[in-house]
Amino acid sequence: MQSRTDPDGSLTEYLYDTEEQLIGVKNQRGKTWQLKRNAEGRLIEEVDYWGQSRGYQYNAVGHLTGSHDPLGQILAVTCDKLGRITEKSIAGDEQAWERYEYNVQGQLIGAVNPAVTVTRRYNQDGQLAQEIQQQPQVSATVEYGYNAAGQQVEQRHLLQYADEDDIQVQQRIRYGYDVLGQCISQQIDDHRPMAFSYDKIGRLTEQRLTPSLSHHLSYSAAGQLAGYQTRRKGMVWSETDYFYDQHGNLTQREDSRQGSERYHYDVLGQIVGYQDPLGTLHRYRYDACGDRFSTVADNAEGRHTQHDNGTAYQLDKAGQLVSRTDRFSQLALRWNTFGRLAGIKNEHHDHAYTYDALGRRVGKRHLQRPTKLLDGLRVIDKETPSRGEPVWQDETWFMWDGDVMVGELQREVAPRVVTPETWDKPDGIVYSGQFYVYQPDSFEPRAMQRYQQVAEAEDGEIAPLGEEQIYFYQNDPNGMPIRLQDGEGEVVWEAQFTPFGQLSVTGTSQLRQPLRMQGQYYDTESGLHYNRYRYYDPACGVFISQDPIGLKGGLNPYQFAVNTLGWVDPLGLAKKTNEAGAYSEVGGHHVHAQAGFKNEPNYDKGTAFAIGQDYMKEKGLDHQSMTNSQRQGFKELNESGRPNTLAEHDKIAKDALIAGGATEEEANDLVKKSKDNLKCQNVSKPSNIPWYS
Repeated sequence: MQSRTDPDGSLTEYLYDTEEQLIGVKNQRGKTWQLKRNAEGRLIEEVDYWGQSRGYQYNAVGHLTGSHDPLGQILAVTCDKLGRITEKSIAGDEQAWERYEYNVQGQLIGAVNPAVTVTRRYNQDGQLAQEIQQQPQVSATVEYGYNAAGQQVEQRHLLQYADEDDIQVQQRIRYGYDVLGQCISQQIDDHRPMAFSYDKIGRLTEQRLTPSLSHHLSYSAAGQLAGYQTRRKGMVWSETDYFYDQHGNLTQREDSRQGSERYHYDVLGQIVGYQDPLGTLHRYRYDACGDRFSTVADNAEGRHTQHDNGTAYQLDKAGQLVSRTDRFSQLALRWNTFGRLAGIKNEHHDHAYTYDALGRRVGKRHLQRPTKLLDGLRVIDKETPSRGEPVWQDETWFMWDGDVMVGELQREVAPRVVTPETWDKPDGIVYSGQFYVYQPDSFEPRAMQRYQQVAEAEDGEIAPLGEEQIYFYQNDPNGMPIRLQDGEGEVVWEAQFTPFGQLSVTGTSQLRQPLRMQGQYYDTESGLHYNRYRYYDPACGVFISQDPIGLKGGLNPYQFAVNTLGWVDPLGLAKKTNEAGAYSEVGGHHVHAQAGFKNEPNYDKGTAFAIGQDYMKEKGLDHQSMTNSQRQGFKELNESGRPNTLAEHDKIAKDALIAGGATEEEANDLVKKSKDNLKCQNVSKPSNIPWYS
């Protein structure tokens, strides 16, 4: 592809060398992102749209040995003979190193840095059996159990404060499946199992959460979520209806408790208007690249940008946000040498963040500044900063199941009432913990298990964490939580959000609920959303640093998505859309060639799994290359004399996706979804070799 013209007339150009290797992309503003390659075709330098350079070095066999960024930071990389990274370190920073260890099967068994040690153990079938995330103060353990079919049937979580055996939270989740491999139950500890029902093509239609609470989902003819009904004791309690235009964009949301919201789009599918439940119309403007901010200054130190809502950004040469100023406050941000947000500071807060060697945030700490007594109140002492050493007052530790944050343990200071007599008395300590339960293989939350807060006693003894409570999520189509209810259906948290995920209205709020769009965690101290590999600013609708995977995540390195209501980005790397599903709904490309099942009586090509044109466009997948690969694969199968099995079709489907530009991980995920779809149709084997029988 040499160029692309969008419906608004904007042009994107793709530049190639004589070997037809991509060497640059000129965006809609006419700015070029350059990709410089060596004689072997490996990327040795990329220069971003703002002229900042990143370089890469390799050894004689092509393994990465180092890189440098626009800030001059030099990363040294050590690989083993198979090209797997075993160590990374930053020159001049003794605390900036990460090491990795693998077993003989090539699986990661250790990831260590100065703050966290992660160890993994696998069972005899090569499945992950245990992961331990060890920090100096907290230990997190996740254990997995499987049935004979290889399905995960159990997961155990233990999050423990190292200095106190009683300060721990633990959880056991058990899964049940039907003959099609669909999850039909989830049980938290010894509570009554949650039960789930699906339609004939595998879409969730009912969640029976407790005897008193159930959720019922319905879909449009195009397969989009059209209705979400909550019932209490069998009676309809609330209803949320969703309406879409012919392009699949959400245009209206009607909620029986929150009112009506309407959305308007331009020809590119960008949200240009939002009418809130009070009838107020909010308008949004974009430039040719989809940005809602403009550069007002660009110099050797970085860039200054102005957002359309008045927020001012200052970014360093690496494109990382270092200062944000709006009409309410100013926020200073600091980054570590691995390009991760190390902390934030404003007039009232100073927080520091800790990550493991896999880049997952495992802790955050709140710095308590020196204080003094003023009119019976304790306030920040700005005049005598040397008054005692600042201490980390509040701390939160997180535990992870792969890329999904599943639990947290908090230690908070509960200030005593300050009088001249109690000034020197210690504050109380409050501990709390909560787990998050998700839909299987998803970032969409289903339940929260929260342990009651308990304080450190006067005599220094700490009582065990108290009884837990379980709450259940209701989410919008993009996975954004809008409501949390207890087992009887009483609302304990409820909120409304702008189209870009910023909290706009808080309803009932009896507890803290930090989950936002899929994969996001709300930080009260900054208003930012932690999003696995990056941070997202919902006030401006952008990430605050460039995409770590460069152009592979999209042509705009800061954009979350064209449309946050229909797209998700749970890792902060590459946006995804629902333009993958039943062929009758999305068209495009059948992952398993439909001609291979044309004589199978249960097979319906309309409900078979496919990836749509928008999906392929956004992912940069070439449909013709995939089709050509399928043809070649089936030709080879036909001539080989091997049996025409589903395993052969799986391999051809995967190879075709990779030939079209998908990563191996993406291809595996799409093939799995297609196979699950075939199971739902009760199709277990192909009937034909496409193009040859």
